[in-house]
Amino acid sequence: MSEIWWWFLEVFAKLRGLYTVEITEEEPNRVISKKVYLIGEENSIWYALFNCPCGCNEKIYTKFIEGSKPRWSYELHDDKTISLFPSIWRNKGCKSHFFIERGRVDWCGEI
Repeated sequence: MSEIWWWFLEVFAKLRGLYTVEITEEEPNRVISKKVYLIGEENSIWYALFNCPCGCNEKIYTKFIEGSKPRWSYELHDDKTISLFPSIWRNKGCKSHFFIERGRVDWCGEI
Protein backbone atom coordinates (compact mmCIF):
# COMPACT_ATOMS: atom_id res chain seq x y z
CA MET A 1 0.00 0.00 0.00
CA SER A 2 1.12 3.55 -0.62
CA GLU A 3 2.36 5.81 2.16
CA ILE A 4 -0.63 8.11 1.61
CA TRP A 5 -3.05 5.22 2.15
CA TRP A 6 -1.31 4.21 5.42
CA TRP A 7 -1.39 7.86 6.56
CA PHE A 8 -5.13 8.03 5.80
CA LEU A 9 -5.81 4.83 7.78
CA GLU A 10 -3.88 6.18 10.78
CA VAL A 11 -5.70 9.54 10.71
CA PHE A 12 -9.07 7.78 10.42
CA ALA A 13 -8.26 5.50 13.38
CA LYS A 14 -7.20 8.48 15.51
CA LEU A 15 -10.42 10.32 14.67
CA ARG A 16 -12.29 7.27 15.98
CA GLY A 17 -10.21 7.46 19.21
CA LEU A 18 -8.32 4.23 18.56
CA TYR A 19 -4.72 3.31 19.30
CA THR A 20 -2.56 3.14 16.18
CA VAL A 21 0.81 1.47 15.67
CA GLU A 22 4.30 2.64 14.81
CA ILE A 23 7.08 0.11 14.27
CA THR A 24 10.54 1.37 15.19
CA GLU A 25 13.97 0.01 16.11
CA GLU A 26 14.39 2.35 19.09
CA GLU A 27 12.15 3.85 21.76
CA PRO A 28 10.91 7.31 20.86
CA ASN A 29 12.02 10.28 22.97
CA ARG A 30 8.38 11.19 23.52
CA VAL A 31 5.52 8.69 23.72
CA ILE A 32 2.47 10.07 21.91
CA SER A 33 -0.97 9.42 23.35
CA LYS A 34 -3.04 6.74 21.57
CA LYS A 35 0.01 5.27 19.84
CA VAL A 36 1.55 1.85 20.46
CA TYR A 37 5.20 1.64 19.51
CA LEU A 38 6.41 -1.82 18.48
CA ILE A 39 10.13 -1.89 19.21
CA GLY A 40 12.47 -4.29 17.46
CA GLU A 41 14.07 -5.22 14.18
CA GLU A 42 12.49 -5.93 10.82
CA ASN A 43 10.98 -9.37 11.53
CA SER A 44 11.55 -9.54 15.28
CA ILE A 45 9.48 -7.28 17.52
CA TRP A 46 10.73 -7.41 21.12
CA TYR A 47 8.15 -5.32 23.00
CA ALA A 48 5.43 -2.68 22.81
CA LEU A 49 5.53 0.71 24.52
CA PHE A 50 2.58 3.06 25.10
CA ASN A 51 1.14 5.42 27.70
CA CYS A 52 -1.37 4.04 30.18
CA PRO A 53 -4.85 4.80 28.83
CA CYS A 54 -6.18 5.85 32.28
CA GLY A 55 -4.48 9.23 31.91
CA CYS A 56 -1.71 8.74 34.49
CA ASN A 57 0.78 8.87 31.56
CA GLU A 58 2.95 6.08 32.94
CA LYS A 59 4.76 4.14 30.23
CA ILE A 60 3.64 0.55 29.78
CA TYR A 61 5.96 -2.08 28.34
CA THR A 62 4.65 -5.44 27.08
CA LYS A 63 7.32 -8.00 26.17
CA PHE A 64 6.90 -10.40 23.25
CA ILE A 65 10.18 -12.33 23.63
CA GLU A 66 9.85 -16.11 23.95
CA GLY A 67 10.49 -17.16 27.55
CA SER A 68 9.69 -13.73 29.05
CA LYS A 69 7.29 -13.66 31.96
CA PRO A 70 4.89 -12.07 31.71
CA ARG A 71 4.66 -12.31 27.93
CA TRP A 72 2.10 -10.84 25.54
CA SER A 73 1.14 -11.37 21.92
CA TYR A 74 -0.14 -8.88 19.40
CA GLU A 75 -2.11 -8.76 16.20
CA LEU A 76 -1.86 -5.97 13.64
CA HIS A 77 -4.99 -5.08 11.68
CA ASP A 78 -5.42 -3.61 8.20
CA ASP A 79 -6.78 -0.33 9.63
CA LYS A 80 -3.41 0.30 11.42
CA THR A 81 -4.82 -0.71 14.82
CA ILE A 82 -3.51 -3.37 17.20
CA SER A 83 -4.80 -6.00 19.59
CA LEU A 84 -2.73 -7.03 22.63
CA PHE A 85 -3.40 -10.15 24.64
CA PRO A 86 -3.75 -11.21 27.36
CA SER A 87 -5.03 -8.19 29.28
CA ILE A 88 -2.71 -5.61 30.84
CA TRP A 89 -3.08 -5.35 34.60
CA ARG A 90 -0.85 -2.82 36.34
CA ASN A 91 0.08 -3.99 39.83
CA LYS A 92 1.32 -0.58 40.96
CA GLY A 93 0.43 3.04 40.38
CA CYS A 94 -3.07 3.42 38.91
CA LYS A 95 -3.73 -0.38 39.00
CA SER A 96 -5.48 -0.21 35.61
CA HIS A 97 -6.71 -3.46 34.07
CA PHE A 98 -7.67 -3.45 30.40
CA PHE A 99 -7.46 -5.05 26.98
CA ILE A 100 -6.54 -3.30 23.75
CA GLU A 101 -8.68 -4.86 21.03
CA ARG A 102 -8.56 -3.47 17.48
CA GLY A 103 -7.15 -0.23 18.89
CA ARG A 104 -9.94 0.22 21.44
CA VAL A 105 -9.40 0.07 25.21
CA ASP A 106 -11.78 -2.33 26.93
CA TRP A 107 -11.65 -1.86 30.71
CA CYS A 108 -11.88 -4.75 33.14
CA GLY A 109 -13.93 -3.50 36.08
CA GLU A 110 -14.38 0.14 37.03
CA ILE A 111 -12.02 2.96 36.11
